[in-house]
Amino acid sequence: MKNYLIVIFLLFHFFAFSQKSEIHKEINAEFVAFKAKLFTISQHQYLSQIELINNIEKMPFESYGDKEFIFFKINGRYYCRNDKSYYKTDWCDRTYYLCYSIERDYYYLLGGFPNNNIKEFIKDFSKSQSTFRIGNYTQDENLNNFIRLINLEKIRKANSFMGSVSN
Repeated sequence: MKNYLIVIFLLFHFFAFSQKSEIHKEINAEFVAFKAKLFTISQHQYLSQIELINNIEKMPFESYGDKEFIFFKINGRYYCRNDKSYYKTDWCDRTYYLCYSIERDYYYLLGGFPNNNIKEFIKDFSKSQSTFRIGNYTQDENLNNFIRLINLEKIRKANSFMGSVSN
């Protein structure tokens, strides 16, 4: 019996430490995309919770990702002032750019928002081993230009570039 316990212990030890030390997080892509869309509704007015959820689910988006970051391009709308009347608001189209860090479970607001956190994103992105740093870019040309500027360490230019393409 003692020998069996030793063998079981050795097998357990072997299998427990033979696996990779790096554990990849399981992520629910639909939930990550839904939550990214939620960031875009700050300037919307909805009458009901059902209307809000339906509009968020119908929002068109594109996602580009690797093992560390998922980039989102979301085509949304927001209430904007009418140029003809100061008191009247209209719906205006806007493109929002976000990035989700899988490791940190954190969203970076990159473009289309009144405030962004591009500097924080650049700090984390520059430390990463992401394939986007090496040159595997997305199918969105604006996002590709933004990533190229970051990789060239042109932070001010990247910040102003993202602000101009999303409006």
